Amino acid sequence: MKLGLIGGVSPYAYADIYLRICDTYRQSSGAYPEIVSISLYVTEQEEKLFMANSVDDSLRETLAHRIRSTCRTFRECGIQAVGICCNTLSALFLEICKEFDFDVVYTPLSLVAEESATRLKGQKCLVIASGYTYELLQNINSIHFSEQERACIEHFLLNHINGKSEYDEVFSNLIVRYYDIVEAILLVCTDVTAESIAPEYRTKVIDSVQLFCDKCITVLEE
Repeated sequence: MKLGLIGGVSPYAYADIYLRICDTYRQSSGAYPEIVSISLYVTEQEEKLFMANSVDDSLRETLAHRIRSTCRTFRECGIQAVGICCNTLSALFLEICKEFDFDVVYTPLSLVAEESATRLKGQKCLVIASGYTYELLQNINSIHFSEQERACIEHFLLNHINGKSEYDEVFSNLIVRYYDIVEAILLVCTDVTAESIAPEYRTKVIDSVQLFCDKCITVLEE
């Protein structure tokens, strides 16, 4: 099945996902996969509004226009499946992609939500996600952070989104604080992967990026 990837809102996460898919596929098949990849045009100011969950109707429609243009290109290329390498405004991404009736449309957010619902069944989770994504996971039994803790998470995510991949001690302390009382750590922001977590705390991690890459490989092999 031919795969189309949409990215651009967070180029570092997008680049990492693309490379993971190519490397994994080549290891199993001896070749690089055929992928049509389109990076959306996103300004710095728009990115800040996305992160702050402050997108108004005008900006939403602007983004919708760009996504529709991308979907038309995919259709012209014979794409059957679309993967969306970002959770920002994921509902809008999914809505517009489905207008074009692709066989498969998915996001890291939808995959990690499905995985956690299957494995955890209401058990307590530590959710690492941006403000927008966190709001979409209200059905998951997650730790309710204080304002200070939420600020620490946003600071950590911004560092990753801007290409600063250093391990953040404040973030580390947050994981240590809750590790023993949760059943899973959900890494839902695509800028944070299991490699961002100290090795001794990775056992409980459900990594949305890994789930997404695994899904892409499955689709490519069909």
